[in-house]
Amino acid sequence: MIRRPPRSTQSRSSAASDVYKRQQEDRLSAFPKDYISWDQSDARWILGLQWLAAQIYPQAFPNYEVTTSARDFFQQWYGLDATKFDQYIAPRLETGS
Repeated sequence: MIRRPPRSTQSRSSAASDVYKRQQEDRLSAFPKDYISWDQSDARWILGLQWLAAQIYPQAFPNYEVTTSARDFFQQWYGLDATKFDQYIAPRLETGS
């Protein structure tokens, strides 16, 4: 017989109710993306991690700006200058909030 691990909480709907509450308070956001979502196994996952950290701890990242972070990333790792970023990536950038 296969047994499931015990639940971490007693309430079966605690996660669902938390998501519902965040939707009602307009605090639920999707991960940002350009051509693909930043939460996938691609080099851009680091952008997703930066964005998530800024969402969870805004006081620790008061000057975080998703477009600036993405522009710097694409320049450093892909050699894409600001003009090409603005032409190809920025129009497809969805910030998740």
